[in-house]
Amino acid sequence: MWRLGLTRGAVQRIGDELGAGRLVCAHIAKGGCSGMLCILATDGSVRRYDVLCISHGMVAAVRTNAAAPPSQLTVIVTRRSAGCLEVHANASYGVCGCGRSFSA
Repeated sequence: MWRLGLTRGAVQRIGDELGAGRLVCAHIAKGGCSGMLCILATDGSVRRYDVLCISHGMVAAVRTNAAAPPSQLTVIVTRRSAGCLEVHANASYGVCGCGRSFSA
């Protein structure tokens, strides 16, 4: 596991985009081209968690509102478009979304 190499400004932009305010650092594990295994990162809210994944210089942000978050969540990249990763998260753990590209 390792820390995502995001600057404070990039983290703040991701937080603003999600309406989450401030985010803590996230960790990811290596996966194949079609998927990534990500560790949840809480922004301080008891029932709101954010998952950050990075692939080819782009960051995908996923929000989950699970009351009891899992220790890890599998996030699959289903499509790539300009500046955006469309992701599908495990449905039993909350909401998936599309994160814009943020420079590290």
